[in-house]
Amino acid sequence: MPSSALHWRAVEQTLFDVWWSDFQAFVDAHPGELFYALAIYGWSLHDDACSPPCLSANSEQALNEDFPGTDSSERWSGTTSCPRWSPPDWRWHAFDEGRHHPEIEALAQEIHRLWLLASPAQEARLSAAVGVVLVRVARRLRRALRHGRLSAGVAEDVVVLVIGYDGDTTAEESARLLRLCVGPARFAKLFFRLDRWRTEARRVQTLGLKDQVRYHVACVMGQAAPDLGLDADLAEEQREAAQSALRRMDGPLVAATLVAQLRAHPDDAAPAFMLAQTDYVDNEVLHALRRKVLHNEGDTKAVAWSARALGQRGDSAWLLDQAMAATPLVSDEMVVDGLTYPYLDWHSEERLARPMLDYRPLEQALRLLPRLGVQLDECLRSVPCVLRARDVAEALRGLGSAFPLIRRHAADALGRPMSEPDFAQRIVQAMAHALRCDEDETVRYLAAEALRAWKSAAVPQLPVLAEAERLDSAQRVRDAAR
Repeated sequence: MPSSALHWRAVEQTLFDVWWSDFQAFVDAHPGELFYALAIYGWSLHDDACSPPCLSANSEQALNEDFPGTDSSERWSGTTSCPRWSPPDWRWHAFDEGRHHPEIEALAQEIHRLWLLASPAQEARLSAAVGVVLVRVARRLRRALRHGRLSAGVAEDVVVLVIGYDGDTTAEESARLLRLCVGPARFAKLFFRLDRWRTEARRVQTLGLKDQVRYHVACVMGQAAPDLGLDADLAEEQREAAQSALRRMDGPLVAATLVAQLRAHPDDAAPAFMLAQTDYVDNEVLHALRRKVLHNEGDTKAVAWSARALGQRGDSAWLLDQAMAATPLVSDEMVVDGLTYPYLDWHSEERLARPMLDYRPLEQALRLLPRLGVQLDECLRSVPCVLRARDVAEALRGLGSAFPLIRRHAADALGRPMSEPDFAQRIVQAMAHALRCDEDETVRYLAAEALRAWKSAAVPQLPVLAEAERLDSAQRVRDAAR
């Protein structure tokens, strides 16, 4: 397992030493404040990078001053979205920002390297190992705060939390980490709503599979299901957790239940939204989604998500057929939305299914319907494409596509450095060739930017950058190559 290459006790000690030093300096710089919470916030593990967390803190005085118009129930609603427990809402949401810690940066780089080499199962274990270390550090920080020289500047019941350590962490896992940080009794007191949701999730797991799917779909739809012990208020509260559960459960039963809701509730976008984020496909699913698009039935958001779901399922040929036939009610905008959806937003929490990069459907669209080019370009530029290791080969092929739009997208995606050295050499060589030979100014500009971003890996290509700085016909390319 890749994580065995790390000595996790040493990782823990390094993080504790750095963060304890930072927090001592921070408290000393804010005399008179009574800090009630410290948070290790925002560690992120993804294919494009491993971002270390920031340190957040808040005091009772700051909470009262920053939220003067809210009563105690609004400041403290028992979740990490209320002001009391939400680091982004705290006065000092990143008090260590700007401080350079090479030892933590080195750890992040090593963890990212292991992540890129890991199988999906190993990714899960590596992410879990990071979570365990962060919880152990949080506990040690709390003990140090309560018994060290800073005790006068922190509340007696101060808490140290691990919040949002990975963008892909489920709500259940986030709650579990909080519970480990503060203990079961304090978790039930401080995060009473999360505790209630946790109890409810455990109850739902005792239901049969069919009833579990019904329960989660009802939550997504905001509907009560009295026979399952679900009222409308709880359904609304459980919506996001239910979305995550359905993504994990994915399969014919989930798809059939969502299709039934799609037909029964044409003005609700939720079923199509969920179908766009699962992998399962059969003729019934395709027929329901195509019908929704063809007849433009109900809410426009529901129709748009149906088109995206078709694109997600590789039904781009059907979408193109509708555009070529100028099918009534099927607009070019809708077709473009569906065609581009698989390329966008690959690591947000709203997406689980991540199709492999494949430029062929876009190239076919540009070949058959050139009029779609401007809209396709606008959609593809709206959200960055984050490559995974298995996407590199197709991105490199895209860099040689006959269509400038594809080459731009590939150049932009390849310009985000990856830790795998084999990829680095292949990518910088391809970028150097694009900078020297591509006829499209934007591709050359992106290639120059990419070579600068790849830093040491691109050193062998410095003569190509120097040549572009002197000879390229476009000023912005010359500037980027400088």
